[in-house]
Amino acid sequence: MVKPKHLFVIFVFMALMLVSFSKLGACSPDDTSRDTVIRAYQNVHKLNNFHMTFNMAISVKSINFSLNSECDYQAKPALVMKQLLTINMGPQTAMKVLQYGEKSGNQLIYYSKINDQWIKQAVPFNNPASEFDNYIKSIKSATLIRETADTKVYEVTIDANSLKEEFEHTFAAMGLQNNADFADAFNNIGDCKTIVYVNKNTSLISEASMDATDIVRTIVNNVVATMNIPDDRKDNIRNMLNDLNVAVKVDYSQMNAVGNIQIPQEAKDAVWFTPGQLQYSMV
Repeated sequence: MVKPKHLFVIFVFMALMLVSFSKLGACSPDDTSRDTVIRAYQNVHKLNNFHMTFNMAISVKSINFSLNSECDYQAKPALVMKQLLTINMGPQTAMKVLQYGEKSGNQLIYYSKINDQWIKQAVPFNNPASEFDNYIKSIKSATLIRETADTKVYEVTIDANSLKEEFEHTFAAMGLQNNADFADAFNNIGDCKTIVYVNKNTSLISEASMDATDIVRTIVNNVVATMNIPDDRKDNIRNMLNDLNVAVKVDYSQMNAVGNIQIPQEAKDAVWFTPGQLQYSMV
């Protein structure tokens, strides 16, 4: 049984990763490589729409967990998105969530179908241009590591600490801003590295991947440090983190070729979500 609080945390973590990627033998880092990567992200940001495939795999000892998303994203003429999210916890345990989203005034409205039931939730809308600018500023360097006939591959270093405010906005949108357990979650995250594929013909990002183990380990350690639980339990959690592995990969396709996204009326007629209102089963 997955309780609403736990499912919310899963969605928050998913949102954080999507935020990072949807804005979107080594040589020495250089300004030309950084400029190329920034320009490619800017070109993605200018698109009217695109399709994004997101995969995150988490393993701790013998426990395997994955999040997979197929998402159609439309930025213009109006912000609308559709995604099918699949959460896997073991070979026979999975949950699928169909989700739509749209901008309405100064809010984003999310419609989610879980266990054949539609719910909706409103979260504050943050200016994507401002968030995108913050993300661009967080790119410290880029290194060209290999090249093919149509693709350049870069290792990009990002100052994750500079994105702390954006991460906190996401938590606030999910109603966790006053939760003491998450107050210091994003302290001292440091740098993170992503591998970014740039299509030489279109100057667009085609793929990005990241070993997110260290950043997730830091976030979890920060949360555990503030939790009101016995020290031996904290030590057990920290020991588990030694065997943690988190891999994230995203692919972009159908640039300016996604069809019109229509939100079903039954989704718009759904009840507003209240934490604690629902129980979710893994099927």
